[in-house]
Amino acid sequence: MSSMHDDLLAVLFQPEVPHHRTEDCALRNTMRKLSMITSRWSSIVTVAGSLIFFADGCTFGPSTLRISQTKYNMAIQSTTNEQLLLNLVRLRYRDVPLFLQIPSVSTQSEITQSSDFSAAITENVGPEPLNADLFNLGFRLEFSERPTVTIIPLQGNDFVTRMFKTYDLDTIATLHASGWAIDRIIGLTVNRMNHLGNAVNASSPTPDEAPVYADFTRVMYLLRQLQNRDGFILAYSLHEENASDPLPETAVTTESALAAAGKGYFLRRTEDGYVLRTTHPVLQLRPSAETRRWPEWIEFRDLLNLEPGLAEYEITLAAVPASYGVPNGRDKQIIINTRSLLGTLFYLSHAVEVPPQHLVNGLATITRDESGREINWADVTNNLLRIRTQPNRPTNAAAAVKYRGNWFYIEDDDRNSKSTFMLLNYLVAWQAGEYETRGPVLTLPVGR
Repeated sequence: MSSMHDDLLAVLFQPEVPHHRTEDCALRNTMRKLSMITSRWSSIVTVAGSLIFFADGCTFGPSTLRISQTKYNMAIQSTTNEQLLLNLVRLRYRDVPLFLQIPSVSTQSEITQSSDFSAAITENVGPEPLNADLFNLGFRLEFSERPTVTIIPLQGNDFVTRMFKTYDLDTIATLHASGWAIDRIIGLTVNRMNHLGNAVNASSPTPDEAPVYADFTRVMYLLRQLQNRDGFILAYSLHEENASDPLPETAVTTESALAAAGKGYFLRRTEDGYVLRTTHPVLQLRPSAETRRWPEWIEFRDLLNLEPGLAEYEITLAAVPASYGVPNGRDKQIIINTRSLLGTLFYLSHAVEVPPQHLVNGLATITRDESGREINWADVTNNLLRIRTQPNRPTNAAAAVKYRGNWFYIEDDDRNSKSTFMLLNYLVAWQAGEYETRGPVLTLPVGR
């Protein structure tokens, strides 16, 4: 212990020698460099650790789902609108439409992270260091997404049958109950109401002769005015009707009554014994007592040749009204003949504006009235939809497609057309719907 103490005293108090001064200086430089290196690596390791901690702490799953789902949603909505618009344009040119369905979109997300760092320290004893200290830091974070989109062409007997199937009364009643304007509903779905036609020949490729539509358009306008004033109720009610001839009391037993009830019938006593009865829903238009005094209702009633004074009018599907061909006959029912989905598409395809040169070249039909003048299809379709055209891509389009060298689009500020286009989308989904396809399925691995 004494020897070590003496050695330290000897080092601390020994006379200064130049050689020893050089060694002390080198030692101090080395210690200072080690201190700097330690400080620098402490910062580097802190930064790298923070990055790794940040990567590990992120909830990439929920965030990725939120971002990806929104983008896919917008992409599918946009392509669905463009497809419907394209098919309307095709029908105006008498080209065959084609519908594709996207039954599924699946995606796989993967996150990969790695980091590495190293250092090389070189000690130089000279006044000018010849070798620099080497530091290497690496950090990598990768995110990859691999979506797979399945596309099915809608075709085959089932799809064609749905396209040609006419709308039922439930469709009209449900849309009205959902708050849709009655003139928009009837304009798209109804071909004829009593003896009035809604441009019947417009439910097919563009005709050469002008359709008849003026009185029907007036009926739609009046109904809309009555709807705005809450002047009528359009709803179902249950009606009873006989299902059998009178039955003697001896023929009715407890067992037979229970059997009839199991099939949806019930017994009603009459003067002649019993009769089997059944109920079925009937769609009715019921104007209030006050409504029946309004001039709009009176004009509507007379245009449809309805019997005055009734509190309810049954709406049924049939080809012609009961008064057809009867002099001065009046109807207690509103008989309607509905369109098919394809008929609706054809009807609205006439709202497509065709470039003048295409008309000159005979690419689309020009419909003329009796005087030979070209008709305005916007009047025929009651301005329910307007599809514009121009050579350049539009900047104010809610939906736009390029076809035959021109752009066809719906203006973004045309709220009336956008409402009709939305309703048409619903009708396509309603009528066409999902079905079991036997056709080819195209699966696209988009991300690979």
